[in-house]
Amino acid sequence: MRRRAPFRHSASHLTAHTLTGERSVDLNRITTVRLLTTFSYSSAHRTLVVCDVHGVRLGITTMRARGKLRRAIEKADANAARGVPRPRVSRAARAYLGLAPGRGLVVHTTLAFLLTTTSASLYVAGALRLSGP
Repeated sequence: MRRRAPFRHSASHLTAHTLTGERSVDLNRITTVRLLTTFSYSSAHRTLVVCDVHGVRLGITTMRARGKLRRAIEKADANAARGVPRPRVSRAARAYLGLAPGRGLVVHTTLAFLLTTTSASLYVAGALRLSGP
């Protein structure tokens, strides 16, 4: 069995193989970048979710892809002076990419953890309540 690389890179696109086929995000036309944090027993897992003007969404986890995305955001920020709309990048995503100092990543991780544990606790409490006396 041959294993393929998850991403292909070019100067302006990131491409990945997904369950629904191959997806390609245009880095020159990014609209939003958000940080998704999930938890396991050992650590927190972070994924940058990128959306472009065509509505294509792609989750980025590799260091090389993060570097490409960081350069694309820096380029878009520089082009904003010329009237080109800049992408909406969350504070946590900027902190994760090293584009903004501050505690954006700490606040994001804390809120994600609290939301996950609270919703799981409410689900268990509801299931126990519905199961009977």
